Amino acid sequence: MVPTNTYAQNGLLQQTSDSLSSSILDSSCCAKDYLEVDIMPTGIYIRTKPSGMKGKKHSKETLKKISEASKGRIFSEEAKRKIRDSKLGSKNPMWKANDVTYGALHEWIRNHKPKPEFCEECGCVPPYDLANISGEYKRDINDFEWLCRKCHMDKDGRLERLIEKRRGHAKRK
Repeated sequence: MVPTNTYAQNGLLQQTSDSLSSSILDSSCCAKDYLEVDIMPTGIYIRTKPSGMKGKKHSKETLKKISEASKGRIFSEEAKRKIRDSKLGSKNPMWKANDVTYGALHEWIRNHKPKPEFCEECGCVPPYDLANISGEYKRDINDFEWLCRKCHMDKDGRLERLIEKRRGHAKRK
């Protein structure tokens, strides 16, 4: 159990870290009352308030100083690559894996599947569209193909519907 002497009430405990952790894990102790435990050279402190800039904003003056200090900073090509690779793909906090939207999935495929010189279906015309093969829209570059507009509309069945629709309009006139 965490002692309730004046040192503990002031945040300073005269205990070792092992005995503190065992007392916090004790069922009779309220661990939720303590946010962090810092081990310092002079003793163990229990923080009851969050520290740092969390929940606060820099002043305009401080932001300007930070901006000025960063201007003209030159990174080597290796440093740029490391920075880029540290947040690439699944390492990015905004990564959604397979819960990606239609447009974002097509953009990801466009960036990862090389565009051939000619349509993968007819081989005559340069491709314009990325077409999904299975209809499942999974993050798999082999489930997409580069097609010209005519081949894409033909595979989706849109070309036939378009022709029928135009024939219907022509008959009514």
